[in-house]
Order: sequence, then C-alpha cells, then structure tokens
Amino acid sequence: MKAKSTILKDIETIVETSEGSRLGRKFMTAAAQPLEHLSQWLGVNKTQATLLAIIANYSLDSSCSFGEIKDYLGIENLDMLRLLPDLRELQKAQLIKAKGSKNHELFWIDYFVPDHVLSSLMSGEQIEKPKIDDLDIETFIPRLEKLFEEKSTDEIPYEQFVSEIHELLAANMQLDFARKLHHLHYDDPDLIFLLKFCIAYLTDQDESIGLHDLEDLLDGDKQAKSKFNGIRCGRHRLCKDRWVELAGRQLFGGDTFKLTDHAKETLLPKELMQETSLNFNELMKPDSITEKSLFYAESDRTQIARLQGLLQPEAFRSIKQIMKAQNMRQGFACLLYGAPGTGKTETVLQMAHATGRAILQVNLAEMRSMWVGESEKKVKEVFDRYRNFVKHCDLEPILLFNEADGIIGKRSTDATRAVDKMENTLQNIILQEMETLDGIMIATTNLTQNMDSAFERRFIYKINFHKPDLACRQQIWQSMIPDLSDNDAAILAERYEFSGGQMENITRKATVEHILTGQETHLETFFRLCEEENIATSRTKIGFYSNNKPS
Repeated sequence: MKAKSTILKDIETIVETSEGSRLGRKFMTAAAQPLEHLSQWLGVNKTQATLLAIIANYSLDSSCSFGEIKDYLGIENLDMLRLLPDLRELQKAQLIKAKGSKNHELFWIDYFVPDHVLSSLMSGEQIEKPKIDDLDIETFIPRLEKLFEEKSTDEIPYEQFVSEIHELLAANMQLDFARKLHHLHYDDPDLIFLLKFCIAYLTDQDESIGLHDLEDLLDGDKQAKSKFNGIRCGRHRLCKDRWVELAGRQLFGGDTFKLTDHAKETLLPKELMQETSLNFNELMKPDSITEKSLFYAESDRTQIARLQGLLQPEAFRSIKQIMKAQNMRQGFACLLYGAPGTGKTETVLQMAHATGRAILQVNLAEMRSMWVGESEKKVKEVFDRYRNFVKHCDLEPILLFNEADGIIGKRSTDATRAVDKMENTLQNIILQEMETLDGIMIATTNLTQNMDSAFERRFIYKINFHKPDLACRQQIWQSMIPDLSDNDAAILAERYEFSGGQMENITRKATVEHILTGQETHLETFFRLCEEENIATSRTKIGFYSNNKPS
C-alpha cells in the first residue's frame, strides 16, 4: 500500500505542479522528488515522466490530444515540437499509445495510457509487459490480431507496428505458423500483407480483402504503396508464390483479393482452420433421381455415351491421375447446348444417377437478381461450398449451372451501366473458378451463338443436343405412351417435329384429360393436343415447332 500511495501521490504532485509551468526550472525544482521517484520507477527521463503523468490523469476519463498537452503546460508550438521525441520514446516503451497519427496533423493526435499500465500505476506494482514468448497458437493469433487492430485505429505508429510483429514472430519459433512465415524472408510490407490475409481468414473467415485495407497499414512506407499495381496485375510476389489471388472486381470500389487454397493448406495452422459447415441436403442424391430411358438423335448418342463413360468413378479417377502427372488441369467443364426440350437437364440427372454422383445445382437467375456486390459474393460462396463437397464426398459431385444462357454470353466491352458491370464481374469470377476447378462442372444452355470465347475455351466437352430425328421421335412417343401402336407412333413422329419436352407436355395433357373425363385417348385426341402445342409454341416463340398439319 505504501508503494501505491507513493506512486499516485507522485503523479498527483507532478500534474498539479506542471500546469502552466512551461516545464521550466521552477517546476523541476518544486517537483524534483516525485519526478526522481517516478522516472526511476518507470525507467524514463524526467520530461517523459511528466508527460506520462499528465496523459495518465486524462486517461482516467478518456485521452488527451497533443494540443491539450501544449495548452496544459502553457508552452508555444515550437517548444511542444521539441517534446515529440519524448512522446515517441514513451510509445516505444508501450507506456502510452496514440490515435490519429496517420493524419499528419499533430494537434489531432490523442494520447492515452493503456489499461495494464494504469493498473500498475494505481497498484504501485512494477509494470510488466504482456508475455509474448512461448505462446500457444490459440494465444498467438489473437495477439497478432490485436496488433493489427491497434494499427488500424492508429494506436501505434507504423515503425512500432512492424517492430512488434517481428518481435512476436521471433519469440514464437516453436510454432509452425511463425516458423513458416519467418523462412519466407519477405520484406516488411509483403509480410504484413500476408499476415493481414491470414489473420482475417482465421479470425473472421474473411475471404475478401480490399487494397484500401492494405494501404491503411502502410502510412509510413510510400515505397511499399508502389507495389500495389503488382498485386492488381498478379505480378506481386504474394501472387507469384501462390499465396494470394484475385477474389473479385467490385462494381463500386477496387479489386478484392483472398488467400489461395494453397495458402490455406500450406501456411495456416490446421488446429484453427474452421471448416465451412456443409449442408448435404443441398445436394441432389443420385438415388433420389428416377431412372429414365432417354433417346437421342444418332449424331448426339455417341458423344453423350462417351461423356457418361468418362464420369464413371474408375475412369474419372484414372484420367485425373494421368492429367496430374502431366501438370494439366484436372477439372472437367462440360457444356450441353441445344433447343429447349431436347433433354439437356435430364441427361445430367441420368448421368449422375448412372455414375453415383450427387448434384449441386446453381440458381443463376436468383443470384443475378440480388443487390450489386451480393451476387458476386454468392457465386464465390457456391464455388467454395463445391470445393468443400469435393473434399468430403466419396465421389466428386456435379456442379450444375442449368440454363446458363445469360452468364456465358459475350462480355460487354463498354460496360457503362451498373447491370453490365455486374454481369462482367460475375462472368470473370466464374471464368477464374473454372481455371482452378477440381471436379465436374456442367452448364446447359439454349443459345450458343453469342457465347463468350473465354467460356468456349474452358469447356473441354461441348455437346450439341439436336432435335430428335424421325426414328428418335417414334421411340419417344412409344416410351411415353406404351399402348400406342407402332403405326400411330410413326404417324405422330412424321407429322410433328417436336422435342422430347414438348412430347412430354402432350402426354401429360392426355393423361389429365383421361382422368377428368374417363374416356379412352384416341389418335385424334393426340392430333388435337399436338395442334394446341403448335399454336402455343408459335405464340410464345420458344423452342422448335413444325408447320406440318395432320391430314
């Protein structure tokens, strides 16, 4: 208690005596004893002890500005500038902290005494710095995070921020994470950048860091800011070393970047990695798909059979191994295109059923209707979820982009409208994800005339679903209506060049009429329903239809 009362009494005396004193000889004489005692106890000079006492007095309520210290002491601007080195020494000793140092306006800087120093001043016990060596990873990461928080609020200057990071890393070489970062031998800005990405991901699962977030860390290093163009163009060392990659191009604002999968697997401590929670109910299970017989035009049948053979587990596994050995991309992106109702989507379902693969289906229309920025985020989340499903499923699921017409069209070269910019951003994200795909992606579309060449290059398989030919149409009619005679099926197939989807519509209508009326369905009924389908199709301008009339 004696030490406690002595330290507080010393501070009280110094604060009272220093007001308006200009730190002159009269003050130094009047406060000689408490100054000697406090300066020795803190390990600082007498001027620094005076400044700390004043700041501590203010810190009991909030903080005090550079200008408030000047006014309290009653000194001129030039004399106050001479005190800056002493204030910086107190910061280096972590006895005080400052906010607003990035503004370069001295009178806007606020100083305060940290809580642990205030506690020691009140208790009279020796000030002890928080332990920084031999930390476990659960303590080490929050300590790093605190340094970044203090830098973001300008509580510590850039030089001190960098120094404390190096000190923390050097004191914890027993940790694999700290050791890996140390062995990279990066310069200060690059190390800070990489740590920012790692801390953001480990603490907040933040997958997107803007360049402005990085610039805020470099207020004292103009040379480091010149590296930003290298990050934007992928020429920065962190990009070349496969730690950081483009996350997206935002409509309003700059590009955003994220840790690569390589960085997450190689650098980050496994015990802190938070696996994205997977909802397996999102997947369409192969055994939930009803098996159907599909019929194709002769020109399509061979290609479809080849693709289904490729997706068989053993074949797919073998092909991936060979491609990996040859340093080739292992993901397979396939495009099924053709007129509506030609069986593209059903073909994907039947392939999944036959090969035992689940399906993760993407609703692009829903994503494109979201607010600017949200749609891009959702597309990234889809690919992140798919990667996790690939890791946790016995067989790679199929990522299905159904009705992808709008997303694979040519990108706008003059995207001045907000919607055009958003479309371009979505397309760029998908194109980038296709480059690193490790699984199976299938897109279906009705239109390919306007397809962007970048998408065309990335689809390794492209299958054109033609309208069913005569023999195929007859098979479809008989498969849907088993009681239909060969002759009647041949007549319907010859007169109406319908797609499989249109034939299914007609069959369902015939079934409904039979249920409602109880009457048998005759060939004339199918003629009438076919004519109605023709009229409806002609009016809405969708799909393909025949101008043939029944005789």
